[in-house]
Amino acid sequence: MTVSSYRSALKPTVRALWLGVWTAQQFDDEFKRVIQAGLTQAWADGMEAGGISMTEQTLMERMQLRVIIASQQVFVSGFADAIIAGSKMNGGKLGPLLSRLEMWINVYPKTVDQAKARALADQKVMWFLGARKKHCGSCSGFNGRVYRRSTWAANNALPRSLALG
Repeated sequence: MTVSSYRSALKPTVRALWLGVWTAQQFDDEFKRVIQAGLTQAWADGMEAGGISMTEQTLMERMQLRVIIASQQVFVSGFADAIIAGSKMNGGKLGPLLSRLEMWINVYPKTVDQAKARALADQKVMWFLGARKKHCGSCSGFNGRVYRRSTWAANNALPRSLALG
């Protein structure tokens, strides 16, 4: 998904409620579903730009995505109320509502950026043996393995660590 496809997925929901084709509940369900799918994809794109797949996310990263999604979904019913108040049946114009929709759309690239920043802060690194002729068993066993910096640190697997042996 891209910003334009995110917009293309959200825009018809606003139009359907504005026209009175959908109920507020239908709008709420679909708008929230698109937010969930769209921002999850935005997060995945950002993480992958930082070299991290969704399956490699930490618990904190998964939680951060949930917070982003929830922080958007909490305002959906208020937006639905505004659409109904400014509906075609009530003499309202669609343009101002679509302008307001752009605030929701702008969260997509922001989510990509947040995920990328998070992923780059905890990049994957490969363990490699230095120039020494003799290495401990831990270092020899780690040679060539790739993990995130936080994984190495959580397991006390840092170069020259006393925990290695």
